[in-house]
Amino acid sequence: MAKESTESKLRRLRKEIAARGKQADKGQLVKGKAVFKAIRTRSELRKRILAIAPPPDWLVKSQEHAKRTGLDKLTMKEIDAEIAAARRERRSRKPD
Repeated sequence: MAKESTESKLRRLRKEIAARGKQADKGQLVKGKAVFKAIRTRSELRKRILAIAPPPDWLVKSQEHAKRTGLDKLTMKEIDAEIAAARRERRSRKPD
């Protein structure tokens, strides 16, 4: 069997969560003596997703670096300005 991609894992998880939420709303989701609750908060959803499909190491390192240097606080406008500046600089260095 082929290895499941992260995207397909997330799709499967979303479907599972939606199904469990509907069943829990009806009070039907019982397994043995344990009753499963629907995921009600974003942090619960985040924990489930990270357990099933953890981010790759390179992404974790990049996020940690961004937090250390304050880059995680940039607005989209600031990010767009940085990209535009880098592109201008790259164009100016290219010989015609």
